[in-house]
Amino acid sequence: MVRLFGPLELETPTGGRLGPRDLGGAKPRRLLEVLLSERGRRVSKGALASSIWDDQRPRSMEATIETYVSILRKACGDPQVITTVERGYRVDSQRLSSDLDEFDRLALAGTLDSLQAALALADRGVILQHDPLTPWALSLQEEYRSGIGRVAGLAGQRALEAGLFSSAANHLEQAIQRDTEGEQHYRRLMLASYLMGDRSRALRTYERLRRTASGIGLDPLPQTRDLHRRMLRGEVIRIPAANSKRVLVVESDSRYRWPLVQCVAAAGCLAELASDFSPSTGPAPHLTYDAIVAGIPAPREHELQHPFLLVSKPFSPPAVTDWILGRLSSATDAI
Repeated sequence: MVRLFGPLELETPTGGRLGPRDLGGAKPRRLLEVLLSERGRRVSKGALASSIWDDQRPRSMEATIETYVSILRKACGDPQVITTVERGYRVDSQRLSSDLDEFDRLALAGTLDSLQAALALADRGVILQHDPLTPWALSLQEEYRSGIGRVAGLAGQRALEAGLFSSAANHLEQAIQRDTEGEQHYRRLMLASYLMGDRSRALRTYERLRRTASGIGLDPLPQTRDLHRRMLRGEVIRIPAANSKRVLVVESDSRYRWPLVQCVAAAGCLAELASDFSPSTGPAPHLTYDAIVAGIPAPREHELQHPFLLVSKPFSPPAVTDWILGRLSSATDAI
């Protein structure tokens, strides 16, 4: 296991722990960081050289990179952890998984406990905190910045559904800090505050949202304005019921992972992510997937019970959420 949230830390097979200073120097360490940032994908020797030396490459560039790889394999205690591929290298993510992988797994499980565990991993610090301004660190930070906000927002939703209003408010504040344009976070924070008896905080949250939206030339959504009016009147507002329905999401582009999970959450459902299909996913997903790809009607009974998303291009999150709600046999209002 390698930890990328906070300072780099690598657990060896013997139970030891290696920090940023224990990997043979700055250049071997950066080579490992670049490989890790690619999450198991191949990195050419040329790309590694550009990351390590910029324009000042040594004459024996390839030999030097091979030496660095040898140093890292020895430090990791596993010669197979970095695999040689055509004119490059890749990290074997089966042998060296990362806390980013664990964050993704916990987040996609979608339960309150798993979401809180994912956030606890991220609380360790900024990704590659010891070297945060390198291009590969910045890329990972950008990838996970909004993702952490969405996970915090989903944790807030789950806590709200469970009646844990104080916990919900804490998670939703974190979501707003990281994902300032996510109006559903503000709306849920309004509701959590109101339901724990703090109407003043609920109304202040609406004003924060209104100012944020005004800054980009927008108004709060109608459902948010309606919730605000009901709070001003002091109406009794019920807790949204948790919905155990699950939506199977076929991820064709990792950039859409978190927006799709958030769409599913906004529809009151749990997301199941599948990047491919194996017998463990059951025959129904296979049949639906094959039908969609072939352009023929999918099995209707499976679609109604288990909405299925196949996304391969940019999309409108509200449209996706509305589609999910429309496919459910007993849709509930999204909060």
